[in-house]
Amino acid sequence: MAGISMIAVLFLLAIAGMLLFAGGVVCVLCWGNQTARRLAAFLGALLLVAIAAFCLFGLLATFEPTVNSGMWLGFRIGYAVVGGGCLMGALALLLKGLGPARPGGGSHGSHGQP
Repeated sequence: MAGISMIAVLFLLAIAGMLLFAGGVVCVLCWGNQTARRLAAFLGALLLVAIAAFCLFGLLATFEPTVNSGMWLGFRIGYAVVGGGCLMGALALLLKGLGPARPGGGSHGSHGQP
């Protein structure tokens, strides 16, 4: 039982780290200069693709033969939803962050502020 609780703690720490990283990516995308935006978009998309790859392997693992294969339905749905969401998020980050520069040319958007 101690092994399961240690895995849960490591999982929660990994999720917390990813959320902090995602918050930093969002801040840089909103307020950073164009080079920082592109770098943050690429790194964020890379992180999301890594999570999606983990979900793909987890999804495939749920199809291994077991005594009661119906008990894995929730994991299959969860892996598919999280993996698909991560892929869509990565695509959105790449399209927004690596796209053309904002109108106005500044890092503050088109508000006309210096």
